[in-house]
Amino acid sequence: MPKPEALWFMNGRVTIDVAQADNGDGISVITHEVPSGDGPPLHVHREEDEIFVVLEGRLKLKLGDGISTAEPGQTLLIRRGVPHAYKVVSAGNARFLTVTRGGFENLVRQSSRPAESAGLPPPVEPTAEQKEKLAAIASANGVDMVGPPID
Repeated sequence: MPKPEALWFMNGRVTIDVAQADNGDGISVITHEVPSGDGPPLHVHREEDEIFVVLEGRLKLKLGDGISTAEPGQTLLIRRGVPHAYKVVSAGNARFLTVTRGGFENLVRQSSRPAESAGLPPPVEPTAEQKEKLAAIASANGVDMVGPPID
């Protein structure tokens, strides 16, 4: 089994624990570490369900029209086509797994850079150009940005 690959993705760190290329079912397992207060824009996966397994921290989630929270030990199934986003609301970082089979791993790889050190990257506020580039990469991989990050 290949060594997990660590990347800086947005303001977080991801580790690709199981790559699609390494299994016959195309399953991807990614560990995410995300700082407090951070989260992605509201988005929809067109072609794949997404499983979240919360390991540490607390997340505020928008799933469709609903708002909920997720804490360590919870597993969530987010069906394809359901708009969703999260925000880390714990005082410290959150860690969670995502399990997918489709374009999400490619999106992560194409919009990340190798982790230069242990821990999180220096936080940045993305420019309009960076947001447009991320949206284009996401769309090419079956994910559509449909709104801003949640409050």
